[in-house]
Amino acid sequence: MSDPSSLTDVQWTLIEGYFSQGNYGNRAKYSKRIVVDAVLYISKTGC
Repeated sequence: MSDPSSLTDVQWTLIEGYFSQGNYGNRAKYSKRIVVDAVLYISKTGC
């Protein structure tokens, strides 16, 4: 399910390098793309 604020595959490939840096381990509950989509949704809708 995608909405207008979700990133396209092309957009994600342009910015994913910024989120792959750092030594945070592999314990994330959600993928970074889902988190970015959620932030964009909140900023677009004002929820």
